[in-house]
Amino acid sequence: MLELIGPEDPGFDLQRKTFNAIVDARPSAIARCASREDVIAALALAAERGLPVAVRGGGTSELSTVEGGIQIDLADLDAIEIDLPSRTASVGGGVTWADLDEATQEHGLAVTGARLSGLGVAGVALGEGSGWLERALGTTGASVVGGEVVLADGRVVEAADDAELRSALQGAGLGVVTRLDLRLHPVGPELLSGFLAFPRERAAEVARAYRDFMADAPPEVGGGLLLGAGLGGVCSIVFCFVGSVEPGEEAVAPLRALGPSLDAVAPNPYRAFQRIWDTSNPPGARAHLRDAFLGELPDEAIDTVVERANLPAASLSYVFLRPLGGALDVSGWACQCVGLWPPVPSLDPGQVAWVDGFVEAVEPFAKA
Repeated sequence: MLELIGPEDPGFDLQRKTFNAIVDARPSAIARCASREDVIAALALAAERGLPVAVRGGGTSELSTVEGGIQIDLADLDAIEIDLPSRTASVGGGVTWADLDEATQEHGLAVTGARLSGLGVAGVALGEGSGWLERALGTTGASVVGGEVVLADGRVVEAADDAELRSALQGAGLGVVTRLDLRLHPVGPELLSGFLAFPRERAAEVARAYRDFMADAPPEVGGGLLLGAGLGGVCSIVFCFVGSVEPGEEAVAPLRALGPSLDAVAPNPYRAFQRIWDTSNPPGARAHLRDAFLGELPDEAIDTVVERANLPAASLSYVFLRPLGGALDVSGWACQCVGLWPPVPSLDPGQVAWVDGFVEAVEPFAKA
């Protein structure tokens, strides 16, 4: 039975919160949905009252809440069913990547998942679908083989693949994904993974070497270059190899030859690697992030990225350069600038300007 939580109920303020403290909407009610029928009832209630709707899966997106409307919370739609013969998983709309990785890794299987374990699986799959495994397996969406969507008028649509799923959502104007079917791939339970850290003053040198390394890297190599704004600065190459350890050791050797000050690449449980960024991206901080897609990363682009990343920012803020190619259908580099700062609104202008200024500076190198 549909559970409604109003502003006067205990736990309302906690349940309406999103990952980003900047987003502070107060819905009229939160509809806790534990079944497809609950979702249908919640949509009917919103239509009857003429209220806008937001859908909350993992609760990280700013679109997961709404001012004065109905927030449909799918957290209780958390069932995971794995079919080993077909290597597929049927995943409820409220399942997070931590949930799914735990279930699939029992069988040495995985799908490209988000770099933060608390994100909702459905939201990631319907968005960019980016993760550490993408160069080997493609985006999350590439592994979507079906799903179930409840449309605004209460109709239930079965989708056979990612294209049908997106078509149903676009045609509905509003739709709620209550189940997602994913193709699984042999991954883990251990991967050669971790990071190589370098002094910040070597950032431009390391970035050039990493660019040249990735030009010929096999698709099994994933990761990226992290430039953080923390104390003393951070310059790290995040590395993983989707396959057995021995060829992974061969693949990482050129990066180790650069002489890192810390070598933390080792055989690690895949689930542990999937959580490598959780503590440095805490929920409840204020956040502003923007992406840019660059071309072949010429020296001038690297110099600009390093220069802008070196400007003062909050200690958890960072820039991440991600190599594309491999199983992805696009080459080049993705660049993400993330501002993270304490929940103090007076800090907003400076931190937002740091992120926006970075993206404006790299715009001349953006991929057409």
